[in-house]
Amino acid sequence: MTSINKKVCCEVCDECSWHLLPWAESGPSVTTSGMIVDASLGKGQCNSCGVVQRLTTELLGQGTFYTQNYHTYFSRVGAETFDRSRYAATAMWMKSSLGKFCPQNIADVGCGRGWTMKEMSLLFPDTPITGIEPSEEDARLASENGFDIITSTLEAAMSTVGTFDLIYCNNVIQHSLSPRKFLSNLMQIVSDNGLIVLTCPDVTRPSNEMMWSDQNFSLAPVHLFKLASDVGLHVLSWQMPPSLVNLANKQLIIASKDSRIPFTFCSGDPPSFSISENIEERNQYLEGWQSLDNYLCQSVSDKTAVYNFGASMWSYLLRGYCPKYWQKVDACVIDEFSGQFMDKAVMPYQGIEFTRKDAVVLGTEPLNQPSLEQTLRDRCLAASIITWNQIVPQ
Repeated sequence: MTSINKKVCCEVCDECSWHLLPWAESGPSVTTSGMIVDASLGKGQCNSCGVVQRLTTELLGQGTFYTQNYHTYFSRVGAETFDRSRYAATAMWMKSSLGKFCPQNIADVGCGRGWTMKEMSLLFPDTPITGIEPSEEDARLASENGFDIITSTLEAAMSTVGTFDLIYCNNVIQHSLSPRKFLSNLMQIVSDNGLIVLTCPDVTRPSNEMMWSDQNFSLAPVHLFKLASDVGLHVLSWQMPPSLVNLANKQLIIASKDSRIPFTFCSGDPPSFSISENIEERNQYLEGWQSLDNYLCQSVSDKTAVYNFGASMWSYLLRGYCPKYWQKVDACVIDEFSGQFMDKAVMPYQGIEFTRKDAVVLGTEPLNQPSLEQTLRDRCLAASIITWNQIVPQ
């Protein structure tokens, strides 16, 4: 079990005063690739600027996690089908944010298996796109699908890749060992008149982004602005996402080395950020998760069979942080797909004859649970349908 180092300095403001968040010192924890690791979340909120940072003595990115173990993120049953709309929406969001900007070449930093590259190639059909990806398995599969891929970390690739007119990074910066260094590295490979587009969670309000042990930082708009300024980048635009559940709690910034870029970009007003309110809300959110295991166990205590509806990242969280409930799960059920999710079989729910003695627990995005519950009831599922969006505050 790794230990907490409260003497570490804040990445954003360089202060060393921390409020430890719930679960900071108890483990295990879960990664976004579904790995259960024998390490606590180890997260604290800076008392000075409000950034959340992982304070454990070892970070997963310091080893082989991203090169050897991250590919399972994309291997979830039905992941490409279920996530396709999110990748398409992200690509369209980036494209629309750029207005009339027409890059001559594009880099996708942290491209995974090329799912966003595929969508971006439809929006920029005449522009070459290069992917940079540290995961050997994901880079191989992206290459096999016809994409130009460099199998490397950003830092290792910098000396050979040249420069790009447009660099985009989706949900990468929060995984980095140092967002400041990450932005500095991006600045070195963007062309003089080029643009950097970053999307990542907006942590003005708490969400599941705090729950992952491979996400080392939780950054509000004010933190991104400061980090960009510190390395010499100019933030030209900040945007909240379109009104889509699959992009909820995200933010997008456009930055450049030159503030005089001859293009106009739409920009929104970042939400206000209160450190004291944020600490209270984050504590409440994590305390809700701490109570969830007992709630789910009580909800299914009299059931003959228990099915977890979903095989997504939300079910990763249930597997990791609700272990007593997960032991009671007989199988995971989803639309039309079958296979394996962690230690459970996955079956299409349409082929199961549910009875009133069964329970279907929604292992899905809490914001979607009321509508999904109604959908399943409309389909006359006889089983009890268990939601928990009322336990974990949204």
